[in-house]
Amino acid sequence: MITNLASQRVLAKCGFGVIGTAPKYLHIDGEWRDHVLFQKILNGRTPG
Repeated sequence: MITNLASQRVLAKCGFGVIGTAPKYLHIDGEWRDHVLFQKILNGRTPG
């Protein structure tokens, strides 16, 4: 989720890069929540 900065830091430390956001991606606790999307390229390059 966009507000989960700790998880985002873990992904960044593991070599994942942000590729965008998914608005209203998952329905959690009665609300649709936006999520940050990450990707890791096998050859080690991150997007951007």
